[in-house]
Amino acid sequence: MNKHEIALAYVLRANKILETLFLITIKNSTASGTLESQEFITFVQVIATSYHNTGVEYEHLEEYERTLKFYLLAFSVTNKYLGAQHPLCSMFQQSFLQMKQKQENEKKPDRQELIHKALIKGKVNPKL
Repeated sequence: MNKHEIALAYVLRANKILETLFLITIKNSTASGTLESQEFITFVQVIATSYHNTGVEYEHLEEYERTLKFYLLAFSVTNKYLGAQHPLCSMFQQSFLQMKQKQENEKKPDRQELIHKALIKGKVNPKL
């Protein structure tokens, strides 16, 4: 197991704990009307950063679909609870967009596309 796999295991465990606490915090903050308290805002920053760090570890492991999922999750949480103008929201949005662009640039052609290109170039017998 390399360092990124170990880090990923820890951050995934941390996410489970944070998600449980986040649901309780949202419930309590909604009931008491304190969704804008500094404590709540700090908690949102912590869980969103944990999601982003999960994406970073997946990126190091070249699992780009999962990377995108966690970058989007980090962005969504900050956008919803902190607003689009918050610096973390902007940073997480950039991470997501850059990874999406990288994935699109490195997208490998599927098998059908390769066969089609080979047929066009006359390199494959169409009777196969």
